[in-house]
Amino acid sequence: MNKKILASLLGLTFMSMSISGVHAANQDIDFSKLTVEQKTQLGKVVEQYMIENPEILIKVSNALQEAEALRIKNQVMAIKTDILNDKNTAIVKGKDSKVTIVEFFDYNCIHCSGVYPEVKKLMEAKNNSDVNFAFKEYPIFADKMKESKIAAATGLKILNTKGIDAYMIFHNGIFDTKHVEGELTIKDIEDNAKKAGSEIVSDEEIKTYEAMIEKNMSLQAPIGIQGTPFFLILPENGKAENIQFIGGAAKAEQIQQVLDSVKAKN
Repeated sequence: MNKKILASLLGLTFMSMSISGVHAANQDIDFSKLTVEQKTQLGKVVEQYMIENPEILIKVSNALQEAEALRIKNQVMAIKTDILNDKNTAIVKGKDSKVTIVEFFDYNCIHCSGVYPEVKKLMEAKNNSDVNFAFKEYPIFADKMKESKIAAATGLKILNTKGIDAYMIFHNGIFDTKHVEGELTIKDIEDNAKKAGSEIVSDEEIKTYEAMIEKNMSLQAPIGIQGTPFFLILPENGKAENIQFIGGAAKAEQIQQVLDSVKAKN
């Protein structure tokens, strides 16, 4: 058994035994000094106690999950400024913003398409005038569907050359096609780039924007992104523990609850 997990199990076991009236004479155990026989006996004691008190396993699991979540939040806090100040992040800014919600998405993603109207609803809500809505091009299907990468690169081109308003015209236009999971076409991208006053990214230009996309994709590990859509909710001020994550196509009401919670702690 992993020593850290064993230590957690023992700690919670002894705590629970103490609470239940069973006294543990020495709660500070030096595992290096235990004989093989003592370790075996100790293992049997812990195993039997876990069988009799299975709720301890839930406590250990929850504690480990909370520790991992805080570790990731601390990593996010360390790069928070880089995420928000990146010129390749499309941000629709609110007034006197208290929180920023960052969506990582792929235009070919069916779940991103499903959450698109929910995000629009949140953006239009009067009580979210203090929220920044940020969009990160994160084409996870690029290897299988070239249109994912081309759409992402075109979006970045429009953001860099035409600004956020033109970007949102393109962004919304692509999702309004409801073409996902391989249905998105080059014509879709061309048509919506034109609506935004631009053109689809050229073969020469795409290399420049690929580097920007790779920078976004490199955030997978420190942020813990496991798929799209993925939402990162960052308080304007506050501590790392106030950062929140939402994975998957959540409803507007669910996301709003998290936004309100983070606002209250800001």
